[in-house]
Amino acid sequence: MKKTSAKYAAIYGLLLALLAGLSTTGLAAANTPQHSNVVDKQVASQHSATPNKYAIAGIDQPKKFEAFFVKFQTLVAKGDKKGVADYMKYPVVVNGKKTTNRTKKQFIKNYDKIFTPKVKKALADQKVEDLFVNAQGVMVGDGEIWFGVSTQKPEQYQVIDINK
Repeated sequence: MKKTSAKYAAIYGLLLALLAGLSTTGLAAANTPQHSNVVDKQVASQHSATPNKYAIAGIDQPKKFEAFFVKFQTLVAKGDKKGVADYMKYPVVVNGKKTTNRTKKQFIKNYDKIFTPKVKKALADQKVEDLFVNAQGVMVGDGEIWFGVSTQKPEQYQVIDINK
């Protein structure tokens, strides 16, 4: 996901936020099947005691995601390639394109080509409270890393795209 698509994603996120603010009747009318789950989670997070800024990305447990994020930052800072490999979606997507890194072993072999100094710096500099979130996922920096919920293991998070 490049910087341009991040801008469009931000606009899309704002539109979804506007939909969540509609009256019950308006919301029901705008609630299409593909957006109903996202909008429902957004509305639920607006009415909870602690707002969940990650709901639009399908993340239901914000504290769990934030703990994962800090752990991931630590793994990358330590250069723990095997640990990082556990949190990658396969095949690995780099610059919006699937790569030939289809296994943990292949990813570890190419780790330094994927996690460039630019990507590592963006991750190291990212503060949890400043993460950008939209329906596509959670973004680090200017889109160097995108996180999402695993499609195979609910409430498990993974890297869904790297932009080096």
